Amino acid sequence: MKVKLIIISIILLLVMVFACGCIFLEKMSTITSPSLEVDRGDSVDYWAVIVGIEDYEFINDLSYTVDDAEDMSNVLVSYENWDIKNIHLLTDSDASKIDIESAIANMVVSAGEDDVCLFFFSGHGSRIPDEDGDEGKSDHYDEVICPYDTTGYLENVISDDELGGWLSTCPGNVVVILDTCMSGGFVKGVEGTIKTVPNPRVSKDAIAKKHFGEGLVERLKQRPISRDLDQAGYVVLMACKESKFAYESPILGNGVFTYYIEEGLQGHADANSDKNISAEEDFYYADPLVRQYKPINQDPQIWDGDEGEDLSLVITSTSITGTMYVESITFSTKKAGPNNFLYTTVKVVDVGGAPLGGVRVVMTLDWDKEGDETIDDSWNFAGDTASDGTVKFTLNKAPSGLYTATVIDLILTDYTWVNAYDTESCTLTEDGIIE
Repeated sequence: MKVKLIIISIILLLVMVFACGCIFLEKMSTITSPSLEVDRGDSVDYWAVIVGIEDYEFINDLSYTVDDAEDMSNVLVSYENWDIKNIHLLTDSDASKIDIESAIANMVVSAGEDDVCLFFFSGHGSRIPDEDGDEGKSDHYDEVICPYDTTGYLENVISDDELGGWLSTCPGNVVVILDTCMSGGFVKGVEGTIKTVPNPRVSKDAIAKKHFGEGLVERLKQRPISRDLDQAGYVVLMACKESKFAYESPILGNGVFTYYIEEGLQGHADANSDKNISAEEDFYYADPLVRQYKPINQDPQIWDGDEGEDLSLVITSTSITGTMYVESITFSTKKAGPNNFLYTTVKVVDVGGAPLGGVRVVMTLDWDKEGDETIDDSWNFAGDTASDGTVKFTLNKAPSGLYTATVIDLILTDYTWVNAYDTESCTLTEDGIIE
């Protein structure tokens, strides 16, 4: 009997311990440790596939498209909301069509429903005969972008249907930035090269091998864009209209569109000073600067399918702290034998009129032989201001005529440029006198 009571007592004790333990665990489950609390619902990760191709396998090479891609990657990772592990950089031979498709597939699989996926492409664009008549009677071509292994017959290109299909499974928001021509032939201009390849005489058999879909830029700039890219949460930034060109510049060392897109992301595009730069803000910063830069026929385009607030691309840690102006553009000359030397001096000051040193000044100088406003030639200059805020550019063997100097960019960390005074003209006589 005594043994039985002992056993019953032990059982009751165990039941009480178990019951108390359950109550304790239940109470603990309602306690949240601040150090362990993670709000996954508000977290956003940023993913990117960044492509730049200069050294093509079969078609004409370019000069600054790898710089475009590398600079874009470097700008993004300078911000805390971007992780270099989430950026897939593809250049030259690593940027074949299958490489690009695979990288996009990995990106969209990794992304969550609140994340942002960026596809950036700098390289050749072209067009091919429209095989299915979707372009209408007035346009017989489809526009495409060209990976590394694009052939002279424009095989292995990427059409809008394909690109849209690859990105369509991205559960979050999508930003597409395209610095490439979509029409026109491959020609050389004063700013370097136009990023196109010639329209080949593609055989019907070659066209039949692949359905190239709807015209990329022409459809992107319309509503709806296309059956693939007409989606909420898409923002598409394009270097030019379907009928115009995308230039790369030896002066800027980049594609013109990419240069100003990246400059905006460095902080200058933060129009409302909220320490967030959206894709839309970045476009509206770059657009007028691209149009101002020579050549004048580049015409950027945007498709904004993001509903509500703008789509944040970078979250900055600092805001623009200063404002700078071009105070003056002056000319001087020197005659050496039969030759005239024309000097253009640009002075940059802050809002209080104090000179600013270390400012990168980019300037064009247009020459009109007869002074009839018809541009006969154009030169580009870039240099940094000295401590007195001035930088001097020299044109050797300057012919007589009307000269117009235009400052097209001022660059200084933490400063924004206000275009208060950025152009000036003079007439140079055959005797080397400025009028």
